[in-house]
Amino acid sequence: MAIYCLRDLEMKDAASLHALIESLADSDATVRVAAVTSLKNRTDDSERVRDALLQNYLTDVDIKVRNAAAVTLAKFGSPSEAFLLALREATESDDSQARKAAAIALGLLQK
Repeated sequence: MAIYCLRDLEMKDAASLHALIESLADSDATVRVAAVTSLKNRTDDSERVRDALLQNYLTDVDIKVRNAAAVTLAKFGSPSEAFLLALREATESDDSQARKAAAIALGLLQK
């Protein structure tokens, strides 16, 4: 998958960042997960990355994408109020995967 190549080559240019962010909207959830996890090392435009990841966490239809976004966002630290609120709500979810990802993300934020 090309996204992993961008990550593994540690590309830090604007074009690769754009490609990763665009991939967050791919129709394939596997591609979206790869994009999310590849963005964890991109601090060159962290506000743009955070905003894109937050949108995926809040709106993606696939639980794996949302969970990956939660953990990746938490690794950035300094969470937004919207992210914290969404994590707290997720700890009460009926979905055990969502609860677990929210707990992991909250734990990362407390470090």
